[in-house]
Amino acid sequence: NPEFALTKAIEKFINRFSYVEENAAVHGKTLEDLTAEEMDDLWNMAKTQQFTKF
Repeated sequence: NPEFALTKAIEKFINRFSYVEENAAVHGKTLEDLTAEEMDDLWNMAKTQQFTKF
């Protein structure tokens, strides 16, 4: 079902983006303060966190 697949993809994106925002805030930063490398590292950590939830 394409609609279901799209919904799941959007949910994953939102969860990962929220993870990046929250972790930036924990370190006293906003997204604008992060370098591209820092954002990429947090994004990859978010992907790893999704797999460890289950």
